[in-house]
Amino acid sequence: MRAAGETELEQALVAVRESVATYECLTRGLPEVFAEDLRGALTTYAEVLVGLGRDGEAGDIRRQIEDL
Repeated sequence: MRAAGETELEQALVAVRESVATYECLTRGLPEVFAEDLRGALTTYAEVLVGLGRDGEAGDIRRQIEDL
């Protein structure tokens, strides 16, 4: 049985992945306009992963943020 919080985080993970994908596309076209939004989406992505106990993946995302 999953805890309610974990289920919500799984749902958030789906939504934040969609957000990241959208901002990645937008940033390729107009980086000066959308790069900060992509950073924000990636930060949220990392936080959700940490909440799910997926610290290694969160670290990968944080490194990606540093490379922007």
